[in-house]
Amino acid sequence: MVSFDHVSYRIHYEDTSVELQPLNFKLLRLLWDNANQVVGVNEILEAVWGSRSVSSDTIKQRVFLLRKVIQAEGICNFEIKSIRGEGYKLITHYSAPDSLENRPNTEQMDVPKVGINILSPRLILLFTCFAIFISVFIWQKKLETQTGQNNRLALWLYTDNQATKDSLVKVRRLLTDRVVKSQKYDIQIVLSEFDQALSIPQQARTHRIGLLVFLALEDNTTVNARILEPKTATILSSYQIQIDRVTQELNGQEQLIEAVLSLFNSGKLVLTKDMLVNADHPIWGELVQIASKNN
Repeated sequence: MVSFDHVSYRIHYEDTSVELQPLNFKLLRLLWDNANQVVGVNEILEAVWGSRSVSSDTIKQRVFLLRKVIQAEGICNFEIKSIRGEGYKLITHYSAPDSLENRPNTEQMDVPKVGINILSPRLILLFTCFAIFISVFIWQKKLETQTGQNNRLALWLYTDNQATKDSLVKVRRLLTDRVVKSQKYDIQIVLSEFDQALSIPQQARTHRIGLLVFLALEDNTTVNARILEPKTATILSSYQIQIDRVTQELNGQEQLIEAVLSLFNSGKLVLTKDMLVNADHPIWGELVQIASKNN
């Protein structure tokens, strides 16, 4: 079952909470309310875009993006089908339990006398291997939760201008080199770029990012660096870095890097579901305090 949060544009599916872009959210809500029925193009235009004039290609692109989100989140209980010449249909896949009429009558069934010996050495070995595998899997998950294993850092650029992007690429390279040289913490740099067509939490899950730094150029010599918790796109702190155009050095980078290192070292970036959905949870104040202590 899917529930919709119209304030945060999130959908809640089983144990997953997914943030959608507003247009994706409206489109999915419309299709969900008309599940297993064809929704015409005109109805989609009116419900999602209102009075704005958009082409059928825009709808196709929006459906394509929504399908990518559904696939990336592993949501398999419904899918969106294109109905040629008519519109789109959200098809649900919920298997109903067998009725009493369809269930086999075990009292009347002949039980074969020749079967497998459930205590055979081969089956015992199989069950033992399976139990070991499950135990190791649970132990690894528990270890990750206790130690905060996700030490993956991404530095994304927020710009549409090529000249600005070139400057930010240089800043990112200098910051990355500085982080890599810090041997005190084992931080992995994630080589990925920000896609404005997708939500931050979705991209963060795809690249398994533990902490995110957004870089934006305010003017020719000032870079605004925002530290974000990636699963919720929550801004924890902002730092300004000055670019020395003569020496190409970055003034203020040490405070930013120290804040990033402190967050990783705190062990508080391993967030439970309750923490992620509750904006008033004390963990957010603690993370902001750690991220802002050098600001």
